[in-house]
Amino acid sequence: MAISTFYIKQNLHERIFDVTATADTDTASVINHGFGKSPRKVSLTPLSASGIISEWRIALGVQDVTLTKSTAAGSGSATAQLRVELYPV
Repeated sequence: MAISTFYIKQNLHERIFDVTATADTDTASVINHGFGKSPRKVSLTPLSASGIISEWRIALGVQDVTLTKSTAAGSGSATAQLRVELYPV
């Protein structure tokens, strides 16, 4: 199993995607945002109870972001758990 991401919106000014972890052992994922600089505005929105229980964290980089769950519990869902919104300005 793995953490999967599904792009909701991707353009010059924003990247929005949903995140699903399908097993408790899935604890990290790297997603390329491609802005060429670290996003200045970030929003993490839980989409389910699993999204809250998993206590997601994000590390910002110039080309990508790393999503990490603070706890190994709260996954095992086939539905999106977290919405991530990234904005370069």
